[in-house]
Amino acid sequence: MTTDAEIDARVDALLRGAWVRLGAGAGELPALRPIGRVAAFSDDVVRGRRHAVRAVLADTGAGWSVDLRDSSDADADAPAVDREDALLAATLAFGDALGLARPDARLGARLALTVEPRSWVGAARGSAAIARAFGVARVYDAVLGALALAWPDRARAGSCSLGAIVVARVDDGWLLDVVAGGRGADVHGDGGPWSGPVLPPGTLHGCDAITVTTALREASGGGGARRGGDGTLARYHFARAGRIEVAIDRVSNPPHGLDRAGPPEPAAVRLLLPEHEPRALAPWRAHEVPAGATVEVATAGGAGHGFPGWGIDFEWS
Repeated sequence: MTTDAEIDARVDALLRGAWVRLGAGAGELPALRPIGRVAAFSDDVVRGRRHAVRAVLADTGAGWSVDLRDSSDADADAPAVDREDALLAATLAFGDALGLARPDARLGARLALTVEPRSWVGAARGSAAIARAFGVARVYDAVLGALALAWPDRARAGSCSLGAIVVARVDDGWLLDVVAGGRGADVHGDGGPWSGPVLPPGTLHGCDAITVTTALREASGGGGARRGGDGTLARYHFARAGRIEVAIDRVSNPPHGLDRAGPPEPAAVRLLLPEHEPRALAPWRAHEVPAGATVEVATAGGAGHGFPGWGIDFEWS
């Protein structure tokens, strides 16, 4: 039988192997666009503690500076996003705002990054890939939020940058699943389902005793002239008794809409038992699941963009 320690090591290796990496790039990069000086803040609960990052962006002439020093202090439960992770997150955010189809290392070379090693953004020590992934998502959201202020014509409402990472176990097998969240709307149109910039959605390791079904979480995106994308409704049915742990954020702090548009439905995790009322499960903790039960993971949608009255046809009375 595979031990819990062996499963944890394989989960970590699979997630690191699926990690998005910067490519060499091809073609012309978009021209430099001025930013001025802008700042944005992103925070959420990871491992039971709220972790925050503040991104301050400014022009450098040859590119842009990204100052992430004003972030929460590092501690034993912090995600420990190192400098390389932070640069990846910032580069992906700039790439999204500039409309690049693929992560481009040449864009990263334009960024002058400053971190504080005593905070969780810039910490020298590493941490498990699950926590790191959510830490990168927080940095990504903060940088993208600042860019929305600097470049309103390219602004995207808040997204569920990383929906959920699910690890489930039975006596002789285990499952690892990455669940998509919803992407925020922008000036060009509605959002859509989206895994975020770091990990592609899908089952990285399956188990015959645990059946996975996924569907769009309909009407979970934020309202507005352009609606946010829907999140995902993933269900895990246990043919045998087992355990499950769901790493998920956006439970208490769903993504923010832009220009008076609304937020999406927040994330949630529930245990579904036959002939019983659904019961909420706390994220980032292991829970026992009886045979025949189903765990439902609902990721947050993306936020809306634009005042709801814009673009809606109606007649004045």
